[in-house]
Amino acid sequence: GIREFDDLFDYRTRSMLTLPLQNHAGQVMGVLQLVNAMSGNQVVPFSEPVVGIVQALASMASITLENSLMLEFQRDLLIRLTSAKNTADLFERTLDEALAITGAEGGTLYRYCGEAPRRLEFALLKNQPLQLHLGGNSALPSSMQPLLLEQNGEPNLNNIATYTAVSQEVVNINNAY
Repeated sequence: GIREFDDLFDYRTRSMLTLPLQNHAGQVMGVLQLVNAMSGNQVVPFSEPVVGIVQALASMASITLENSLMLEFQRDLLIRLTSAKNTADLFERTLDEALAITGAEGGTLYRYCGEAPRRLEFALLKNQPLQLHLGGNSALPSSMQPLLLEQNGEPNLNNIATYTAVSQEVVNINNAY
C-alpha cells in the first residue's frame, strides 16, 4: 500500500485522489490514483472542482481505453477471419468467434441465395451440449432444407431466420418459449 511505497522511496503521501476507470457497463477497467495535490510549495487536499475535472478525464480515458481494446479485438478478429482458406472455413471461423464472444451454446449460419426461389441455405450448425457439428468443415453434411424467403408471393415471416433476412432487423429474444 501507500505506507510501503512511502517507506520504500522515502516519500510522504499526504493527499490522495483515487478514481475507477469504468467502461459503459460500469465494469472497472483500471484505477487512476493521484497523490499530493500541490498549491505552490504546499501539499493540499484535492479540491471539489479538481475532482470533477479528473472524473471527466477518467471517464474520457475509460472510453478511449474501451475503444482501443475494441479496435484491437476487431483487428485480431479480422486477421483470424481473413486467414480462412475457403468459404466453409470462413463460416466455421465466423460461427466459432460469435459463439466465443457471446458464450452461446450453439448457433447456425445460413447462406443467402438470391437465385429463384430466394432462400437461406443451411451452411453450418454447431451445438456444444448436443455435440452437433453439421455442415461447414465437418464430415457430416446436413439434410436441413433451405428456408424460402417468400411463400405464395409474400415475404416469409414465419421463421426467425427468414424474418431477419427479409426485414433486415436484429432479433433478440430473451425467452424463446
